[in-house]
Amino acid sequence: MLSSLRQTLLSLIPFYPHQHQKRPDSTIILPTPPGPYSIATRYIQLYDPSHPVDPFSPSIPNITAPHPTSPNTINTSTSPPPRPILLKIFYPSHYPQHTYPPPLMTKYLPPGTSRFFDQKFPFLIPTIHEGARINTPVAGWAVPLLAHDKDGREENFPLILFSAGTGVMRSAYTNTAIGLASGGYVVALMDYAGETECVEVLGAGRIHFGNGRYTGGAEVRPSEHGWGGDKDVERALEVRVRDTKFVLDEMRTKGIFLEEGEGGGPLDKERGRKVGMVGHSLGGSTAAAVMRADERIAAGVSLDGGFHGAVVSEGVDSPFLMMRSPRSPLDGKADREDEEEVGDTFWKNIRGWKKEVVVEGTKHMDWLDYPLLWEEMGVWEKVPDGEITKEQHGTIEPKRMMEIQAAYLGAFFDRTLKGVESDLFDGDSSEFPEVKTVR
Repeated sequence: MLSSLRQTLLSLIPFYPHQHQKRPDSTIILPTPPGPYSIATRYIQLYDPSHPVDPFSPSIPNITAPHPTSPNTINTSTSPPPRPILLKIFYPSHYPQHTYPPPLMTKYLPPGTSRFFDQKFPFLIPTIHEGARINTPVAGWAVPLLAHDKDGREENFPLILFSAGTGVMRSAYTNTAIGLASGGYVVALMDYAGETECVEVLGAGRIHFGNGRYTGGAEVRPSEHGWGGDKDVERALEVRVRDTKFVLDEMRTKGIFLEEGEGGGPLDKERGRKVGMVGHSLGGSTAAAVMRADERIAAGVSLDGGFHGAVVSEGVDSPFLMMRSPRSPLDGKADREDEEEVGDTFWKNIRGWKKEVVVEGTKHMDWLDYPLLWEEMGVWEKVPDGEITKEQHGTIEPKRMMEIQAAYLGAFFDRTLKGVESDLFDGDSSEFPEVKTVR
């Protein structure tokens, strides 16, 4: 009944021609998803009571900051609450794909995180908090998952888990997620409390800071406790694998939206919903490590990532795609040689279908949303020299990068999870001359 009412209300919304430029009201609308499906989004919050909030400093009391919209709300308990595992899910929906009025769009970031983002990137005018929107209906509406494919056949859309780079917020990969989701996938972006630079627990008035132990209230500032080094990378992989398995276990019994009767039912082999995983930077190694530890992951992708831990020598049995940037001359020669040697070892130990491609004109930050955001907001000239999103941005156009990722990730998961062949991996493509086959 409620869903029907929402659909009726949406049908009365006037059509807004899509714009990529800044609107008069300072609202920035990210590009429309490229695939054939309209998409919707939801926030999902899980709690793992068996592990600490911050696994890197389990003896340190829970470090939080006041919620910017509720300044008097702060955790004062001496014992930390259960570990939060935060997901943002994009999925095919039956609502029409057009540009909704800004108040009915999903905000790019939740309120506390957006203020953190604006502090991190002070050159943003207008700010993320004031105006960045995703062209999907408001997340709180709980739009139903589409039950049929574009040809009217019953469809159990595969699930794709996305693992971010070290310390990076899940939302920084929104465009990759919506590109995949619009191609017929349920995509879940994950945050990692204690490592991710800012994890906001919605409705609880808590923000967990990581990747340098951010603390404070009015301003965000790094504390003396650092993060980094081989031991922390190994620990991060361990925590990421554990969190991912916890998410899969919860979805197995409760469904992908963790609500009985929604999202096509429980996630299990009987239902036939296949699962893949993709990650950027350390997230690529995470995808491989989870595949090694959990047979539910049927296919994996690394986006410009290195590989760490036991998976390098032990390998994986399922299909794996490696997409990366060209090696940068700014990288240290020893670092490049070590990374290539590790990559070669992992490559030899992939026992399923495998492919490695390089995207020319890209650098490490081109796999995130930042270049596209800076372009859409018109602030490239205000980005300081040396700022990492500028230093690690190549010559490729951000919208073109979005198209390439959507095409190649879609083709890979279509092949491995849906059984739909594509000629993109038969060799270099005239449609995407920037993408070169390595092996």
